[in-house]
Amino acid sequence: MNVSGLKLLTVSLLLPVFLAAATNSDTLEKALFEHYVLKDTASASADYKTFLNNPKKARDIRVLEKAENSYHELLKTQTSEISPSPSYGDTFVEPSLEPVTLNPLLAEDTPSGDVCCMIMDYLADYDKNNNLIPKLAETWEISADHTAITYHLRKDVRWHDGAPFTAEDVKFTCDKIMDPELGSSYKSYFADVVTVEIINSYTIRIACSKPDIYLVEHLSPVIIPKHIYEKENIRTSEFNRHPIGTG
Repeated sequence: MNVSGLKLLTVSLLLPVFLAAATNSDTLEKALFEHYVLKDTASASADYKTFLNNPKKARDIRVLEKAENSYHELLKTQTSEISPSPSYGDTFVEPSLEPVTLNPLLAEDTPSGDVCCMIMDYLADYDKNNNLIPKLAETWEISADHTAITYHLRKDVRWHDGAPFTAEDVKFTCDKIMDPELGSSYKSYFADVVTVEIINSYTIRIACSKPDIYLVEHLSPVIIPKHIYEKENIRTSEFNRHPIGTG
C-alpha cells in the first residue's frame, strides 16, 4: 500500500470516532485531521475546513452532514492518486515462520506446507479460479460408483537429480501415507483406500472401500521420490531439509 492509500485507510478508520467525540476532544481531532488530510490536500472544501476549525458545530446535525459530505468529496481526490491498474514485475515477500520440514508427508504447519508445494507437485491441483487442473497427472478417470480413480501420469517429468518420475513414485508415496508408523498428515484422506495398483509405468489405480465424490481432491497428494526415500528413514532423512522435487 502506498503512502496515499495508508492515509486514506487511517482517515476512514478514525472519522467515526472523531465525529462522535467532536464536542469533547476539539484540539486532538483537529490536529489529527490536519495531519492526515489537510496537510497534504490543498482542495479540502470550505465546509470540511469549517468543521475542523470548530468541531463544536457538530452539535448541529446539518453541519455534521455537510462535513461528512465534504469528507467523501475529499476521499475522491485522495483515491484518484491511487492507480486502479495492477503493477507487475515486482518482488513478493511473505513473512513467515521457518518450515519445520521440507517433506510434504510430514508437513503439519503452514510454512512447511507452503514451501513443500513449491518444491514438489500434486497429481492434480487448483488454479486461481479454484478449478482442478492436471499437475503430475495428465488425466484421470473415476469409476461409475466413485470407489476408484485411475491416473494417467505425465511422461516428460524428471526429478531435480534427473531421475524420471513414474508410477513407482506415486505408489511409494501412497504406501508411506498409509503406513501407521509414519503418521503422515495425509493419512486421514487415505483411510478408505484398499489398493494402490500400478497398471504400467505411467498409469496407477487407487481403489477405496466405499464411494467418495471427492476422489481427486482427497487422493492427489504431493509426490515424493521413491529412489531417494526408499532406503531412508523418512522421519530423520537429510532430504527432509535438502529435498529433491519436481516443481
